[in-house]
Amino acid sequence: VVGKPDIRRLAGADRYATAAAISAATYVPHVRYLFVANGLSFPDALAGGAVAAQFGAPLLLVKPTSIPTVTLNEIKRLKPQQIFVLGGTGVVSNAVLSQLGSYQTDAGGPYRLAGPDRYATAAAISAAVDWPNTPTVFIANGLNFPDALAGGAVTPRFVGPVLLTTPASLPQATKTELARLHPTKIVILGGTGSVSTTVGTQLKSYVSSAARLERWAGADRYATAQVIASHLYGLTPVPRTVYLASGTAFPDGLSGDPPAGAYGGALLLTRSDLLPAPTKSALTTIDPVRIFVLGGTGVVSDAVVAEVRGLFP
Repeated sequence: VVGKPDIRRLAGADRYATAAAISAATYVPHVRYLFVANGLSFPDALAGGAVAAQFGAPLLLVKPTSIPTVTLNEIKRLKPQQIFVLGGTGVVSNAVLSQLGSYQTDAGGPYRLAGPDRYATAAAISAAVDWPNTPTVFIANGLNFPDALAGGAVTPRFVGPVLLTTPASLPQATKTELARLHPTKIVILGGTGSVSTTVGTQLKSYVSSAARLERWAGADRYATAQVIASHLYGLTPVPRTVYLASGTAFPDGLSGDPPAGAYGGALLLTRSDLLPAPTKSALTTIDPVRIFVLGGTGVVSDAVVAEVRGLFP
């Protein structure tokens, strides 16, 4: 008999320690892959987190020119066979790349997945994966991140990458990768304020019919996360694990996408001091067995956790 959900906070002293705590709570040593991203700039981690979720791999955060001690300790514990660094030398330096090479067990590498900008990096991350012949592709705003954050958690259930766009037009790197993938379906994450109808019109040429182009969106970022999660409800197995992350401070949620995907769960967003109504609705609909709150009380307060508990008397 399932009673109240087990609610646990996964947090550290900073974003790097929180990412390490999320990893430590999820993965055992000798992981096949480890993804590493810049903890100060988020677009590369958004596309990479979706791929990490596909492979059941952790995602850890580093500084542009150094590896925090807490991150290094978690890498040593994980003993990864292969490490993938997300983004170019401007976001993760060659010095960090070289240092990471000492901690992967396979010869060669680590491997950098990067392009000249965030859109090309997302395309390069997608191109490195052997997707099915006709995957589902998710398109998200590359300048504002909540929709991609919520979408990254569900991509393993639909088997496809997250590619990035500007709000007003589709970047060339994204167009090229779409043409290569020949997607069976394209899902736009977020409303027209995040990804315009102009971009939607451009995307129609990459699917066989207009019905193959969908938009998953709500009135705001919290409602959009609810809509994204709702597409898991009819799937088997149903999601029984939820990750709850800040909808305004993104680094903690970045490392939550891979384990959410590994558990077949959802990532929902919250305000720091108030649980939004769409998130409440999604939580009660899912009726989860486990809820992981990502980040310390400065990003998701104890008052929000108390609200979550109050949903399951």
